[in-house]
Amino acid sequence: MGLFDFIRHIPKNLKRKRVAVQAGMIDAVAHGEDDEYWKYANNAHADEIANAGEREKARARCRYQYLNDGYCRNIIRSFAITVVGQGARLQLYGDNKEINQIVENKFHQWIYETNIVEKLEMAVKAIMFDGETFLRFVYDEHIECGLNIAMIDAARVGSGWNGWNDPLSLDGIRFDQFGHPYEYCIFERVPNPNYNFKYLPEIVPAEEILHFFIPDFPEQHRGLPIILSVLKDFAALRRYRSAVVEAAEVAASTSIVIQTQKLPDTDEPDDLEEFDQVVIPRRGGLTLPRGWDGKQLRPEQPSANNSEFINTILTGIGAGVGQPRNVATNDSSNYNFSSAKLDHQTYYRYIKSIQLRVKHLCDKIFEKWVTCNVNDADVALLLFNATFNEQKIKRDWFFAEMEEIDPTSEANATSTLIKEGLMTHAEYHARKGKDPERQMEIWLAEQKRLRESQPIEPIKETLEKIETVKEPETENNPKPSEPPKEPEPLPKDKEPETENVQNTALNGAQVTSAVDIITKVSTGELPAETAVLMLIEFFNIKAEIATKMIEPAQKMYEAGQQQQTQQQTQQPTNAEVTDNQT
Repeated sequence: MGLFDFIRHIPKNLKRKRVAVQAGMIDAVAHGEDDEYWKYANNAHADEIANAGEREKARARCRYQYLNDGYCRNIIRSFAITVVGQGARLQLYGDNKEINQIVENKFHQWIYETNIVEKLEMAVKAIMFDGETFLRFVYDEHIECGLNIAMIDAARVGSGWNGWNDPLSLDGIRFDQFGHPYEYCIFERVPNPNYNFKYLPEIVPAEEILHFFIPDFPEQHRGLPIILSVLKDFAALRRYRSAVVEAAEVAASTSIVIQTQKLPDTDEPDDLEEFDQVVIPRRGGLTLPRGWDGKQLRPEQPSANNSEFINTILTGIGAGVGQPRNVATNDSSNYNFSSAKLDHQTYYRYIKSIQLRVKHLCDKIFEKWVTCNVNDADVALLLFNATFNEQKIKRDWFFAEMEEIDPTSEANATSTLIKEGLMTHAEYHARKGKDPERQMEIWLAEQKRLRESQPIEPIKETLEKIETVKEPETENNPKPSEPPKEPEPLPKDKEPETENVQNTALNGAQVTSAVDIITKVSTGELPAETAVLMLIEFFNIKAEIATKMIEPAQKMYEAGQQQQTQQQTQQPTNAEVTDNQT
C-alpha cells in the first residue's frame, strides 16, 4: 500500500476530530459575540497601519483633545516636564579635567542661548499628541558658532506628487537599500490635500534631521500619538461630565408646580396626548390640566458614584501613558503613602526609558556642536585626544533625579550608602543632575569661609580643655599619684614660632563637629585612624595635634571594652547557678 493509498483509507470521522480539536484550542479566533469588536483587525504592515491618512486624522483629534481638555493637557505637560526637567547635564570623562570643564561650560552656554531644553520638552509633548517630531540643524547668524535647532511640524514632512512612484520613499522619508533614511521631504507649510501640486518639498539630507518617535511595531517608520489608545476614554469622560451637568440643570430649572387638591368622583381628568410636552417656565409657576398631578424633578446629579466613575476613567487613561492617577489628576487626597510610593516607582521606570531616548538625541546634538566648533582651541584639543585614543569623546548625560516622597528616609539611606562606601559624593551629585567637581569646589570654598569667619579661642586652648577630661581608672591606666611635671622652658633660640591665631582658630560649628568626632571614637562608633584623618582633612589640623586629640578618647574606649570583658568573664553561667541552688 502506497503513501497516498494510506491517506485515502484514513477514516473520515478521525479527520473531523482533528480539525475540531485544532479549532477549539484558540478561543480568541473562533466566531462568537465579539466578532463585531474584531471586525477591524487585520494583518497589515506597521507602515500601513500608520499610513498618512490615519496619522493625519489621529493627529488632528489628539491635538483637539489636548487644547480642550484640562485633564489631557495636565497629563501631557506633566509627563514632558518630568522627562526633561531642567535638561540633561553633560559630563565629560577625558583625561584633562580642566579642558573637560571648559568644554562643558561652553556647551551649556550654547544650550541656554538656543533654548534646547524648551525644544526637548516640546519634542516630548509632540510624541504624545502628534506621535513624532522632527528637529533640524540650521544656521543662525546670531549664535557664535552658527548652529541652532529648529522644530518642524510632523504634518510638513510628507511625500509630494513626485515621490509616490519611488519604491524607497515612505511619507516624506527616502531610505537606502539597507533601510536607513538618507533624505527627508519637508514642505514649506502644511500641504493642502486639494492643492498639493502647488507645493514642492525641500529635500534635506538625513544628517540635518533628528526624527524622534517611539515605534510600537517592527519596521515602523512614522510614529502614532501615545494618547491615541485612550482617546475614546477622554470622549467618554467628556460625555459623562456633560450629562451630569445637564441633568443637574434640568432638575434645578423647575421652581414650583401648582395642582388641584381634590376632584369630584364623577369628574374625569382632561385628555392628554401621549408624550405631550408641557412647557415649564424658568423661575415661574404653572398649572396642570384638571385631574393630573406633577412633581418637581429631584436633583440627583451628580450621583453618589460620580467621583468613583471619574477616578476609574482617569486611572485607565493614566495607565495608557504610564502615569498614576494622582499625577493625572493632581489630587492625592484619597491616597495613602505606600500606594503613592509604589505607583511612582513604576512611573519613574517608564520615565527613565523615555529619558534614554532623549539621551540619544543629546548625543547627536553634541556631536553636531563639536563639528561646528572645531576652530575652538579647547574643543579641538578634546576632539584630538579622543581621536588619538581611537575612541569617541567619553561622556554621559544626567537628568535631575525624581523628588523623593519621603526626603528624610532617603537622606538617611544616602548617608548610610556613603558611610559604607557603596556610593560616592560624586555619584550622589550626578544623580541630582549637578556637576560633581563644581559641587566639590563650592563645598571647599564654604569650608574656607567658615574657617576665616568668627574665630574663637585657638586650638591650644581647645586641646587643654580636652586633655583635662579625667580618664577612667583601670588596671592598665592607674591614677597617677603625682601631678605631671611641667616641661622645662626651651631656649630662646629654639622657641617655636607663634602662629597667627586667626589661621589656627576654629569657629563654633567646627569645634562642635570635632568634639562629635572625638565622642564617637570614645563610644566605638568611629575608628581612631579614620577620626585622625577626618580632623586633618576637614579642619586642617596637624597630624601630631590630631593624634593627641584622639588618643584620650581611644584609651577611654579600650578601657570600657576591657571592663566589659571582665564583667562577662566573672558572671556565672546558668549551669553554675543551677548547681549552686541544688
